[in-house]
Amino acid sequence: GIGLEGQGPWLLGYLVGGDTAAATTETVLAAQSPLELEVTRPGRFALLSVSDSSCGEGLVDGELVIPALALPTAHLEGDYVLCPGDSADLVVECGGVGPWAVAYRDAHAGRWIELVPHARHVISVAAEGRYSLVGVRNAQCAFCEDDGADYCSELLGVGLAAASDAPLGSWTS
Repeated sequence: GIGLEGQGPWLLGYLVGGDTAAATTETVLAAQSPLELEVTRPGRFALLSVSDSSCGEGLVDGELVIPALALPTAHLEGDYVLCPGDSADLVVECGGVGPWAVAYRDAHAGRWIELVPHARHVISVAAEGRYSLVGVRNAQCAFCEDDGADYCSELLGVGLAAASDAPLGSWTS
């Protein structure tokens, strides 16, 4: 948080996304200290000005760099043939920093979440039909095909610290 001294409310000016073409100067009126700001883009964040309700302009000090994190990726490709009673191993290739969790839809509209501890992971399936990945996350970022779907909430709630090769289970929407 940003510690503010003096008599509130405070008017704080700051730079977001500094050192990029998309940098903007913004202001916020703060009623209490410390002030928590949500920063939604990477780059340099710098305090530019502050004033309070009794003394006017004050001194500012503070700057930090917010790194841009790459979205995790997951890729499922291939054609498989399943005979009755057989199974197939679907290979999921993940990118970014692991471990990961992937959400996929199976041939019968079931939805599953599975922890992926390594960049190359095998999911064994026994039902014929189409399988598709619908979401992936790592410790830093997540992507869901449908942000409002139940599986996306489940995926965001998965703990990644104990990633293993075991499936987590299914959910319905």
